[in-house]
Amino acid sequence: MTRIASIELGTHTARLLIATTTGDPCLFTPLTRERRTIRLSEGLGAGPPGMIRDPAVQRAVEAIGDFERRVREEGAAIVRAVSTGITRTVDNREELLRAILDRTGVRLGTVTGEEEAELTARGVLHALERPAGGFAIFDLGGGTTEFVLGSADAAEGMEIRSLPVGASMLKEAFLPDDPPDRGSLRMLAARVDALLGQGLAGLPGFRTPPWIIGTGGTATTLAAMIHGIDVAKIEPERMNGLALEQTALERLLDRLIRLPLSERVHLPGLDPGRADVIPAGTLAVLRILDHFRASRMVVCLSDILEGLLIDHLEGDKHE
Repeated sequence: MTRIASIELGTHTARLLIATTTGDPCLFTPLTRERRTIRLSEGLGAGPPGMIRDPAVQRAVEAIGDFERRVREEGAAIVRAVSTGITRTVDNREELLRAILDRTGVRLGTVTGEEEAELTARGVLHALERPAGGFAIFDLGGGTTEFVLGSADAAEGMEIRSLPVGASMLKEAFLPDDPPDRGSLRMLAARVDALLGQGLAGLPGFRTPPWIIGTGGTATTLAAMIHGIDVAKIEPERMNGLALEQTALERLLDRLIRLPLSERVHLPGLDPGRADVIPAGTLAVLRILDHFRASRMVVCLSDILEGLLIDHLEGDKHE
């Protein structure tokens, strides 16, 4: 058995997965997960992509450096490391990636939104199995949301879209006040609705609401908060397949927007590093459910980190 690792540098967080290879059909067994809050979008606001600020670059370098040391301590090897989210569009992407390489030795590749969506779907469907009927997987990150839409009986496969809907970017653009005001929330909702309407236009419709599967930090945080799961106990075995009802999400959002950050940060199940962006992320999730006319969703913690390992292992198998 071999220990392997994958890394994702996202907009709001950097994450690490270390696993032990096992062979078909499981391929690997997860051993260690870590994440760091890096807030690459801090200060970017609603304008053009711009430049990631120096403090955010430093946070990213430190996070990847910590991961590299942990991988060595575990006797593992990094087989795939990628950057996602706003690193695809910011003006100083190459400078960021060069700083990480020079100071940590970790070379991060950049995947397109469509590639990110495909890798995420591989991780999700490996964990939950491909559902019967229509399904829509969404990965709501800090800077973008990736969508994978498909059907068990569709011969043409899956449709993939990547849209600029991210919890961190939405917070920076629309919610400057703490707690957020109702007018700003309405503007945020209208923006998300417009992006969904434009970005998902022309896709085949569903005869009934599809099975909605949410992954990424926002979705799993909402599941932890609603189901009363401590942050330290957020793991795939506990989270994968948990259901979230629209009404429960609406009640949670109403509570979140009434609390200032100083109080919100102490809510059970909420990682303090996500407390500032969770109102924006929750509202975005509700708009996604509304777009698909769905009243519930399920959550999957397994995502692109697993997809990267699957892609690596299956690539080795077919070489």
